[in-house]
Amino acid sequence: MKKWIAALLAAALLAGLAGGCVQTDPQNKAADDKDGSDELGDTLSKAEQVDIYDGNFELVRSLTPGEEMDAFFDALELGDWDVDDEEPEEHYPAEASFVFSQRPTETILGGKPAEDERQEIVRLTIYEGSDVAYLKLLLFSIHMRLPEETLSALREMALPAE
Repeated sequence: MKKWIAALLAAALLAGLAGGCVQTDPQNKAADDKDGSDELGDTLSKAEQVDIYDGNFELVRSLTPGEEMDAFFDALELGDWDVDDEEPEEHYPAEASFVFSQRPTETILGGKPAEDERQEIVRLTIYEGSDVAYLKLLLFSIHMRLPEETLSALREMALPAE
């Protein structure tokens, strides 16, 4: 568990630096954050857009800041996620992917990014017939076992808009 928290803190730190933010004193933060969900929540909260894709990676919808995005974050229930060694992508087809992105504050060369330019900070993939999801944060990835309520909410969000 300590390795997972350390890795998650490192990934969150990298995500913060990539987004133009600086993480301060991660050791004190880890003392308050026993399961790592606060760090993951902090990283996800930086998202300015969440693109939801179906199993064929066709865009279903995009969420932007507002009530719908707030409800989406509430439905994630991050504190109830558990690390899992299972790799469902080898056994189950992808059902949906959720790409969390933000607008970079500047380009690599120090210029202003295009208005519609987005940088992926987190990707969450859920699989048909599995309660284990794949979570990718920049250069770090992990499998998480999600509660049924969270999976149901994610599956509902991945349905095409009527």
